[in-house]
Amino acid sequence: MMTEMAGPSSETNGFTVVELVVAIAIFAVCVTAVYLFFGSVSSITEQISRQMTLEKKARVLMKRMRSDLKGMYCGERGILVASDAAMQQQDEPMLLLTTTAHLVLLPEEGPVDIAVVRYYLIRDEIRGSYALLRSDTPFFGLKTEQECEAERFLLATDVNQLRITYSGRDGEALQEWNSSAGDGADPSFPVSFMVEFSLGGDADHEPVHYQFQVNVDRHIFTFEKRS
Repeated sequence: MMTEMAGPSSETNGFTVVELVVAIAIFAVCVTAVYLFFGSVSSITEQISRQMTLEKKARVLMKRMRSDLKGMYCGERGILVASDAAMQQQDEPMLLLTTTAHLVLLPEEGPVDIAVVRYYLIRDEIRGSYALLRSDTPFFGLKTEQECEAERFLLATDVNQLRITYSGRDGEALQEWNSSAGDGADPSFPVSFMVEFSLGGDADHEPVHYQFQVNVDRHIFTFEKRS
């Protein structure tokens, strides 16, 4: 009986070079897609976090400034001295006003009818932007300028621009205002403010712009120093 000798098997164990190349290519595509996906998610998360941080800063700034400006005291001892933020000196306030919106920080202060509030826009050379600082002192027993500067607290950082437009009764809009004193009929006090500012601009991000308008509640009353 003759038997047929088995020749080489047509089936092979393992993968061919072509199959390996195809598998590696598919794996590389999958890894790249996953990397791009997570990179996109991370970028979106960073943008959302940045936007939320800026919105929080903007709300704090707007709430405080709106309260101070709306409560501006326009009586016989009322004061409003405001300069263009772009022209101010670093050690001078860009805005000084009397207001009924005193921020009580210490319980022993007690009630205060009128306060003198100062806003300072200070250049931050490290960040390449500005920091907005605020000081708040009772009208009676006023402190020196040096004492007020020592008690300034930080209101906002990463400020790229801050501009306040002052509108008088005649409708004229000005970037500066100077009124040392006046009575209730004194037209030198503005009737409204337009505040424009931007936050968060850097080499990788455009600044976010905000604006709001404040109409003054003309607080005019007689007050005496508390005993």
